[in-house]
Amino acid sequence: MIAEGVETEVQRCFLVSERIDQLQGYLNGQPLPIEHWAAAVGLPDVTGVPARAAWV
Repeated sequence: MIAEGVETEVQRCFLVSERIDQLQGYLNGQPLPIEHWAAAVGLPDVTGVPARAAWV
């Protein structure tokens, strides 16, 4: 099971005590601008490349 919206250590501790082992929310990381997406998922940076050329 995944718990969403986990923002505090108190929330994390409670969820772990309830055997929830997958968490997401501000406690783990804050949202990043879309420009950081490619690097986050291991793709080459295509900033400045026309959209058609990026998928070729």
